[in-house]
Amino acid sequence: MAFQGKRVSPAWKTILDEAVKDGVRFQLNSGQRTMAEQQALYDQNMSGGVPRPGRPLTARPSPTAPHIKQGHQNHALDVDDVGNGENELQAWLKRRGVNAVNNVSSEAWHLDPVVEAELLRLAAKIKAENTRVRKRIKKIKRRIKRLRRRLTRLRKR
Repeated sequence: MAFQGKRVSPAWKTILDEAVKDGVRFQLNSGQRTMAEQQALYDQNMSGGVPRPGRPLTARPSPTAPHIKQGHQNHALDVDDVGNGENELQAWLKRRGVNAVNNVSSEAWHLDPVVEAELLRLAAKIKAENTRVRKRIKKIKRRIKRLRRRLTRLRKR
């Protein structure tokens, strides 16, 4: 799945779409990565296990690396911290029961959800609420349609 052109897990897609609907403004710079993508970043940014001058610390590629977390939906995100978007998203998540932290001190943009169950619970709650809203809208549209037909019949009298 993709959000703002970046690959994210289904749970993150649901949650990020909802955050935007709620008015949270942010730019996603990076989401879920493959091992090859992480290796390319590592090679670009690191030399002998140390960041190259002017480059960020980058995790070694592994199935448990923050942006990979194979088999899990709670991979890390890099959120543009210009304009306070990362802090707004983090606060929005916290209000909804997801503890996402900046666990890389040199990367203010790095956001990592600590507990996968929190992320999955929020995604399920959002989906359920959206389903209820869609059903309610459908019901209202049917009622409007019936009222229009009734109005048309009354006008013909």
